[in-house]
Amino acid sequence: MSARAYINAEVVKNLELAEGAYHLVVDAGSGMEPARPGQFVMVRPKEGLDPLLSRPFSIHEFEPRRMEILYRVVGRGTGLLARLAPGQTLSLMGPLGRGFDTTNEKVLLVAGGIGVAPFLFLARRLYEQGNSPHLLFGAKTKEELVRVEELSEFCAETVVVTEDGSRGEKGLVTEYLEAAIAKNGVQKVYGCGPVPMIRAALRIIESHGVPFFVSLEEVMGCGVGVCLGCAVPRADEGYLHLCKDGPVLDAREVKW
Repeated sequence: MSARAYINAEVVKNLELAEGAYHLVVDAGSGMEPARPGQFVMVRPKEGLDPLLSRPFSIHEFEPRRMEILYRVVGRGTGLLARLAPGQTLSLMGPLGRGFDTTNEKVLLVAGGIGVAPFLFLARRLYEQGNSPHLLFGAKTKEELVRVEELSEFCAETVVVTEDGSRGEKGLVTEYLEAAIAKNGVQKVYGCGPVPMIRAALRIIESHGVPFFVSLEEVMGCGVGVCLGCAVPRADEGYLHLCKDGPVLDAREVKW
């Protein structure tokens, strides 16, 4: 299959894990090319032109025929997606974009809320290579720590942080970042979450001289570099386009 052609996939599961947060599993048959951790797919929840644009989603987990997505309902498109039941179909295109590097280094994963989405696929791949990562996972409340148990199976250590203290440590995930880097001899950090979290994490990580790569989200119209709707400012000049240059980028490349 061309990565730029839409195919139909059957919904296997579409379960609400927490308020507004869903775990979608689809069977894409043999039509989907193998994916790499960090890549994404464009999804149309129904046939026709309403809504007009597809939505981009990180690949949460991937096996032959089977793909998983974590998403939060934020508008009309994701609202339609949440209504899909097992046995119904959706259209998807992918895998697309640049993913994570899975070379053998000591890796720390830093996730904020639904930003945990790309990390299960990545953690499993690292684990299978004999390189279990460390995980620092923050959320507002314990209910938002979705899929933490499944992810922890592939991690050497998991530290969870909630703003209200309902589970794990209390506070912001970035408050525990420096200790996690120093304690585990981290050589590379991967992050995904709200922009304020990424900004704060970058300042801390740069002070340790450790590379920091982030998976970013932007509204995309096409996913293949035609509409240029996913532009983010480059640190020096110009723009990066997440569908082609990302979604995984060196955090130092971005003008925050």
